[in-house]
Amino acid sequence: MKKLRNASLGSIIALSLTCMAFNVSAQWTSDATEVFLNASNEDKKVHIGGTTNSGFNSKLIVDAGSGDVFRARVGLNSNANTKLRVASNGGTSIGTGTTPPTNGLHVNGNVNIGTTSTSAKLMVNANSGDVFRARVSGNTKLKVHNNGGTTLGVNGTPPSNGLRVVGNVRIGSADVPSGFKVSVDGKIIAEEIEVRLSQDWPDYVFDEEYELMPLEELCSSVKLNKHLPGIPSAAEVENNGVGMGEMQTLLLKKVEELTLYVLMLKEENDELTERLECLEE
Repeated sequence: MKKLRNASLGSIIALSLTCMAFNVSAQWTSDATEVFLNASNEDKKVHIGGTTNSGFNSKLIVDAGSGDVFRARVGLNSNANTKLRVASNGGTSIGTGTTPPTNGLHVNGNVNIGTTSTSAKLMVNANSGDVFRARVSGNTKLKVHNNGGTTLGVNGTPPSNGLRVVGNVRIGSADVPSGFKVSVDGKIIAEEIEVRLSQDWPDYVFDEEYELMPLEELCSSVKLNKHLPGIPSAAEVENNGVGMGEMQTLLLKKVEELTLYVLMLKEENDELTERLECLEE
């Protein structure tokens, strides 16, 4: 059995490495002024601070009742020169001596995983498999796939270099109204938008069995309601908005009905012209 008294930090680290290299165990005394070396100890572990606990499988155990568990500095003894700190709150700081979040991690610099690039605060590179996953209770909710795509809310393969969202999307808005998938508080610009409807396209207006509203009835309806029959009123649009696909369908229906009215008027006009020609003869 050997004893070392009042060892410096450098001595402690050197001693720990030596113990592990030669399969020798070490233990501090309760007043932290001595370390015992025991080559016959079968655990073959290094335990700094606290009390011995053979239940741990770690080769090096550092136990701090208060204060920092571990610090590594470069240069003078100051927070500014601390590059690694394991604090008593369970958190770890890397690149700084500031107090980390409780049981968390604070990195003052860039983090590279699978790459040596320093162009971003967090850079993850994966040549195969998923680049990143985030799970809640074992279920994947965010996945960055190696095809360049991302899925949100589900574990699935996203479109290449695209995005798949299972759930609602809101952009600049506080909430997504019931019955909608996307809510945008602002303007949207697009070169082309394609709407696919599940309802019938109003070609049925030209069916011979379609009942066209008489012009007299149409005239009365417009005078009374101040809008075309079947078209939302200004108040309804203000309160409920306008469905792009639905409104296009309604407008086409009115155009086709207008076409029928024009053809009817032409037929009546042709009859009147023919009668007038007969009278002139």
